[in-house]
Amino acid sequence: MAKPHLIFAFSLGLAGLMFASGCAATQTPAPLPPTISLTQAYQTVAARLSQTGAALSLTLPVTSPALSETPAVSPGPPGQATASPQDAASDASTCDQAAPGIPIDITIPDDTQIIAGQPFTKVWRLQNIGICTWTAAEYGVAWFSGEQLGAPLRVALTTDVPPQRTVDIAVDMVAPNQPGTYQSNWKLYNAADVLFGIGPAGGSPIWVRIVVVPQPTGSGVAPSPSPTATHTPTPPPITSGAIVLQPGDHVDLDNKQVNPSTGVDLSFETNQKGSLILMPASGARLGYYGAETPDMGECQAGGFPDEAIALVDLAVGDYFCYQTNQGFPGRAQLTNYNPDAPAIVLDILTWYLP
Repeated sequence: MAKPHLIFAFSLGLAGLMFASGCAATQTPAPLPPTISLTQAYQTVAARLSQTGAALSLTLPVTSPALSETPAVSPGPPGQATASPQDAASDASTCDQAAPGIPIDITIPDDTQIIAGQPFTKVWRLQNIGICTWTAAEYGVAWFSGEQLGAPLRVALTTDVPPQRTVDIAVDMVAPNQPGTYQSNWKLYNAADVLFGIGPAGGSPIWVRIVVVPQPTGSGVAPSPSPTATHTPTPPPITSGAIVLQPGDHVDLDNKQVNPSTGVDLSFETNQKGSLILMPASGARLGYYGAETPDMGECQAGGFPDEAIALVDLAVGDYFCYQTNQGFPGRAQLTNYNPDAPAIVLDILTWYLP
């Protein structure tokens, strides 16, 4: 038979052990999984999307140490503050952001057929949805990939574009000599020569896609030259291509320069009745022609009345003739007019006369 004091001591020790275990379980909580930074996770996925162009699934590993709340920052030079890469990326993306205008393709919609070797002008409409002004001196569009199509590597903006404003950007191009489908991709550039595009991450380019068709052929038999026939060739143009004008803009039709300091031939303005008009300036002359394409002789024969042309009298596709203040004849076609903008696009051609 066990002694009573030994049984009591054993029971008391067992109870003490159970009480101590219960206190330890209550006072020491189990470790929780690390916190996940959703902001950095989405930024990581967005960066991978911009690099690969493919759709990626978002998988968040609960214990991943890479998704920490405080990113590692490399120390900078002594005495110089070091900015967080996350903050720098956020500032840059907020500053320069672009969205497609309505519509984005002012001229040359996708798969437009163009004769081999023919010059054309592509005009895009873009909206500044960032917080920084796109200045004409520092911003523009640059060829990014695909076919260059005879265009310059970069084309500067012709006007400043504040936030939430739209701009029409024109680039002169030439169709290749070989038939086929060609695409040229472009992006905007900023003051630091950093490229940015459209879309949520600013990585999508704008483009022009054309279908080049062969030049029309005749009977294949060259005509015999006539010794008595005389032929006066049409003089070459001194300038040609698309011009985008906003109300209040002026243009020199001798060199296609918008808002020059001198040499203005044409003003796009509002008259006293509130109507939009095309007004000749500095001795230049204008004359409405019609829907058919005039040649140089027809423009010269039609005369040039010294008067304005109301925009309501011009349908998209109509032509008017002009004479510049330097005496050169030319023609212009209204290729686009958006009453809501209300910008217009003129396709001009000015001939050279010796």
